[in-house]
Amino acid sequence: VATAEHKLVVATATLVLQSQLIQTVHSDLAAVLGRDLPAIEVKSPQHYIDLNKFAASLHQESPSRQTQLLQMKLLVWLTQTTTGDLDELHLTTYRAPLFMQIRHTGDSGTPFINPYYTLDFYRRLRASIDRAAIVVTNHAFLSRHADLLDLEAPFLVVDEAQHFADNTAAAFAQRIDLAQIRRQLRHLWRLSDPDEDRSLVNVYQNDRQMLPVLAQLNALTTTAQETIEILQHQIYRHFFNGKTTADQGFVSLSLDQAAINWLVTSQTDNIKTLIKVIGRIKVIATKLDADFNGRQHFFLKSDGQRFQALAALTVTLIDQRDRLKLLLARLPELVAGQTAVASLTLRQMHDVSSLGLSWDIFQVGSAIQQLLQRFTAPVFVGATLTTDRSFDFLTAQLGYHDLPETAFLKLRSPFHYRDQAKVLVATDAPAAGAVSAEAYADYLAAAIELLADNRHQTIVLFNSLATIAAVYQRLAHRPIADHKELLAQGVTGSAEKIAKRFAVGDQSLLLGAASFFEGIDYPDRLLEMVILTRLPFDAPEAAITKARYERLQAAGRDPFTEDALPRATLRLRQSFGRLIRTETDRGIFVVLDPRFITTRYGRKMQKSLPNIKPMTLPLTDMPGYIKMWLDRA
Repeated sequence: VATAEHKLVVATATLVLQSQLIQTVHSDLAAVLGRDLPAIEVKSPQHYIDLNKFAASLHQESPSRQTQLLQMKLLVWLTQTTTGDLDELHLTTYRAPLFMQIRHTGDSGTPFINPYYTLDFYRRLRASIDRAAIVVTNHAFLSRHADLLDLEAPFLVVDEAQHFADNTAAAFAQRIDLAQIRRQLRHLWRLSDPDEDRSLVNVYQNDRQMLPVLAQLNALTTTAQETIEILQHQIYRHFFNGKTTADQGFVSLSLDQAAINWLVTSQTDNIKTLIKVIGRIKVIATKLDADFNGRQHFFLKSDGQRFQALAALTVTLIDQRDRLKLLLARLPELVAGQTAVASLTLRQMHDVSSLGLSWDIFQVGSAIQQLLQRFTAPVFVGATLTTDRSFDFLTAQLGYHDLPETAFLKLRSPFHYRDQAKVLVATDAPAAGAVSAEAYADYLAAAIELLADNRHQTIVLFNSLATIAAVYQRLAHRPIADHKELLAQGVTGSAEKIAKRFAVGDQSLLLGAASFFEGIDYPDRLLEMVILTRLPFDAPEAAITKARYERLQAAGRDPFTEDALPRATLRLRQSFGRLIRTETDRGIFVVLDPRFITTRYGRKMQKSLPNIKPMTLPLTDMPGYIKMWLDRA
């Protein structure tokens, strides 16, 4: 059905799944059809290298040894890549400063200012979309950049559709980091200050045309910094002045309608001023960049680093400027409180300069329906689309109402779960809320060591990064640490880093949070046991969760049965789904939450598991059973 003229867009939940899908299209689909279908993978521009910026980085003065090694690696890779996708490097982290300098922003410039314009990877990617029959992307890109695909009503398949609404909401959520804007403006001010040694004023010291431009840039950065300072102090005085907190860490304050109304009334002019000033800064930065690229013979090689810094700072400022513009556009929505919730954040209660603003979308059904108008015959697929054997929760999230039965299709699983998996529930596990945080972490560490002290790779799922850190600290001092590689999200590395490490391990124990309830496949013996520490309910105190619950209560509906329970049930099914990925896999799923067997809703959640009745055992009886069952050929 798919052709270059009438394309098929396939969107999945994560970048990892996106890469797996494009490989499937190129291999398995071609085998089924007996011919190749031209397919292309599309991501946000920051995943691609900007050749012009990379070339400029090679002229930096005294780069570090790490930067030099990375530049050499990139040069070798550039002789091999056809896409310019930095993910092809398969690094465990992309946090090196060089990546901040060379990532693409989506703006390829023109042949006049970009000597690599014809070779620019992202520009060529955009051009190659026209020739493709299948476009593979991710939920976030589809939600925010469907217009960039510029296609004529293509077909659409949304994979892992149970995540589409949440991923769309996350894509629409915004964080306005006023502290970051101030930092960027401060760096920009130094670049245009006559008293700074590395200022562009020294580059243009005899240029009567450009020196006034730099003076204007310096004045604008000063105005912008002063505007942010006024904005932060006025907001802080209104909401936080005189308040204290026992916790000296991160502070988040959800704004009610009265607070949002005050923000709109008192700060709209300041926000508009900041938007206008940053826009004028961009105009000047573009002029300076064009001058540098148009008269490179006039400059020293070492000057390139300053112009590159100018370009990088401007990109960050424009990103935050665009978020401020979106905030102004969304103010009526925030005031109405029907689909979004706003919050103020501080790194610490008395750190006025860290004050930032964020807002989250908790109702995206109408936005999704508007998005779907661009497509023909959208299809939503996934292994965990139902709760309580119904599609109602999913369809409500997607903005559909009263769909006919013919709109749904259920297919039987190829797996024989009764033979391939066992579910064990500890009868003596404590209720998390009934003991102190310290005692609960002690219990989990002891239980995990007892269950996972074997030769089988294990993932332990948590609802809290703080609990992961506490349990890891205990496990690190226990005998299990001598022969098991302990991987802990947020402690030994990011989720992406430890996931890659786990995939190449054979004696690994991974402690993970939300992102590990789904994602990378670990077939065969790469994963043989999953331990669920608590039933995966949302934290009720989170701003977006509270907003969803309040909206349901206002409509006379029960937030627990209509929102909290369906979401937790889907996550339970997803966490169980980590175990069995092929028809030859075998695995054990352990639940350490007594609510799974002692509450009515827990027993209801049990029914979501595929044709398996949980076994109840005391914790001390589990290791013997696990060894017997997993070691059985």
